[in-house]
Amino acid sequence: MRKLPDMVKVAEKIETPLEQWKGNCYTIACKIVKSGILSDNDARAVYGRYLGYISRGSMFATRKHLPFCPHGWIILCDQTVLDPTRWVFEALKPYMAHININTDKYIDYDEGGNRWREANIRPCPVFDESEKTFNIDLGEDCLQHLMHLMNCSLELTESVSVNQLFWIGNLPPSVLGDYANDVFQWVASIDSSFIPIDNQIMFGLKS
Repeated sequence: MRKLPDMVKVAEKIETPLEQWKGNCYTIACKIVKSGILSDNDARAVYGRYLGYISRGSMFATRKHLPFCPHGWIILCDQTVLDPTRWVFEALKPYMAHININTDKYIDYDEGGNRWREANIRPCPVFDESEKTFNIDLGEDCLQHLMHLMNCSLELTESVSVNQLFWIGNLPPSVLGDYANDVFQWVASIDSSFIPIDNQIMFGLKS
């Protein structure tokens, strides 16, 4: 069982009183990782969607009946979750939640919101020559995979229209597979705002 850091000591280390943690989940997660208090060199702060319980007494009570709430947390080297601010959703006294997300009980964490995106993916829009277009700058294997997802002919495709680029930027990494980083880097070189901020953070396109 991993020994969790004391909440009061963490607050002192990151120079942020516990009361100020509410509504600042990702910032707090980043501060904790950068502080070194976890003694976990591979820990990383992530941003995504919280799908779990929200108490009526929480500051997020108005989102109780919505599908998700934006949230930030920490992924440790063993791929478990350390959530410094879960207590805000639950309207409990501050505590550090350590959760194995590989169990059915805790499907509350969707890094990048990508499980939701994968479940709601739509067909690629058709090429619109009246829109601004962008040359495709990807390796051959990556390009072939992308054209397959777009249901396009590789021989006839040299560029994409802006609506297609937006669709590509919003693809979940699980769908892009091994080519996710290459595709997101290419989209970001044109306009990083076409990529959801969750995935910008996940792929190091935004600090």
